[in-house]
Amino acid sequence: MLSRLIAAIKSRRKTIAPPPAGNYVGLMGGLGNQLFQYAYARYLAANGVAISALATNLFKHDQYGRKPLVQAISRLPAIDLQREQIAALQIMADEDGVAMGNTLRESGKTGVFCRGYWQDPRYASAVSVELAADLQAFGADHRPAVTSPCVLHVRRHDYGHHGLLPLQYYRAALEKCGQPEFQVVTDEPNFCDYAFSKIPGYSGVVRGNTREPWDDFFLMSAAPMQIIANSSFSWWTAWLGEVSGVTKKIIAPAEWSLLGQPAACPVSWQRIEMPLQRP
Repeated sequence: MLSRLIAAIKSRRKTIAPPPAGNYVGLMGGLGNQLFQYAYARYLAANGVAISALATNLFKHDQYGRKPLVQAISRLPAIDLQREQIAALQIMADEDGVAMGNTLRESGKTGVFCRGYWQDPRYASAVSVELAADLQAFGADHRPAVTSPCVLHVRRHDYGHHGLLPLQYYRAALEKCGQPEFQVVTDEPNFCDYAFSKIPGYSGVVRGNTREPWDDFFLMSAAPMQIIANSSFSWWTAWLGEVSGVTKKIIAPAEWSLLGQPAACPVSWQRIEMPLQRP
């Protein structure tokens, strides 16, 4: 009986196909992080690195229950690699995406699983035309009507480790925008309705849908003015709005995270110095 069980296990292992030839870029985090990873994958491909697919297997252990989203716009296939397939790959984890790309291109390596966040506008800028086209094509069916000239993003839920922006930041940003009519997109609508309702120009709250965020994404990217949070999600709505020629003014915080991560914002965005707060 034992020998049959061992033979069955060995037989099952043999049926798992090796991963397709090439290299893989791992997806993880929320939509904003995934867009940075997709941009990096497109950057690698544009620079002569063979990219087979975006790998989605890291979501199996995501502590927030997040799921892959960026495959909706991706020109690269998405694949859920099995454990045995990952074991056959070399894991390369490096936030210096330029150095990683140079290594892959110059060595001609394949069979590499690239893991990182790569929150740097250089990668998006390098493939900006193609990237914006991918997003715009998908956004044609996911674009709610913009009701205010200014959209303000507040990120608070499960975000204390990065630091929360104080209300003074948003007041200062609205002043820089000329005190326009504005609406708030947020994951904490009750707090924001209370905090912003007495500020002139406030026109209401949009409850952010963290599970299906595309409508929120394209609502924000279509606003003429965006006041973003220290969030990769609103970083990308601002980026798309600017490269599409729709968003004319973007206000961003100078400090991005209490964890010491740099704020990877284009120089065209106006920055406000305001210390982040711990919850």
